[in-house]
Amino acid sequence: MKIYKSMLAALTLAVSSVALTGCDEDLAVPPLSIPSTDVRANMTIAEFKAKYWSGENNYCTLVGQNDNGEDIILGGRIIASDEGGNIYQNLMLQDETGAITIATLTSSNDGLSDLNTQYKVGEEMYINATGLYAGKYAGLFQIGTAGDYNGTPQTSKMPATEFLSHTFLNGLPQPSKLTVIDMTIPEINALNSVEDQQKYQSQLIRINDVSWIGGGELNWGETGSSSAVISSMPPATVCSCATATNRTSATRSSRPATER
Repeated sequence: MKIYKSMLAALTLAVSSVALTGCDEDLAVPPLSIPSTDVRANMTIAEFKAKYWSGENNYCTLVGQNDNGEDIILGGRIIASDEGGNIYQNLMLQDETGAITIATLTSSNDGLSDLNTQYKVGEEMYINATGLYAGKYAGLFQIGTAGDYNGTPQTSKMPATEFLSHTFLNGLPQPSKLTVIDMTIPEINALNSVEDQQKYQSQLIRINDVSWIGGGELNWGETGSSSAVISSMPPATVCSCATATNRTSATRSSRPATER
């Protein structure tokens, strides 16, 4: 009887093992989803900036079609998004001629809860700018929608649905293909011409061997101030890559994000 029970237990174990193995083999591994698009750029970022640039600090212009009657398509790789929290509802796109900020609201109800999880740094992206607005917010040239601040037109953040319908991803992220521009603080402070602003605004800039004055003691900015001060001497820390914004300086607008 004991031998019979032992044989029955062994047989049950063997059948269970076969059943479990069969279940494992039946499990389907989800395929890797790689975005792709046939959309390609027909205008460079430098050409686009030159076409829609104005000396005004705040303005917005509806983007039309190019000289051939085609929608204007810009393309490049994403160089910055909102992952770190210091870039709020913006991403920056870089091609071989420059970089540009694209301003959008995020909304989980509209399928865009976070930019950084869907639009990753290093990923190739194209944007159909026709029908959107190009202009400036506080001196920063960007693509977005028509807005105003105290009655003054400005380019504000577009709705998430509009952003999603105008952008196209292609391939997996390749951060190694991004261009990082090494500059010093004096070099940045010397960028004052329109040509400099068009070339360096929203670009990926690296400043080596810098330290924050009052680092670890002061908040990012004093109360009532719109900027913090950095120094190139003594070299205490290495600044990570950051995007150049308004006049490519170390200053930042003091207007709250809710007014954008």
